[in-house]
Amino acid sequence: MGKMMIGMDVKSIKIDLIHWLTELQDISVLEKLQGLKEAQESSFELSAGQNKELDSRLGKYEDDL
Repeated sequence: MGKMMIGMDVKSIKIDLIHWLTELQDISVLEKLQGLKEAQESSFELSAGQNKELDSRLGKYEDDL
């Protein structure tokens, strides 16, 4: 897979994947892809503690300005 992508730019890779997805009939592969998507999306969410710490640091930074 890595060798194939060397000559492709990001836009080409996305188009290729979209085309492949539109033809895909294997529900197990679709479920795995959905899980990967959800895992990536949730990896950007901060916990309550992380949000509190970030707010605290931003407040300190703004006070120093």
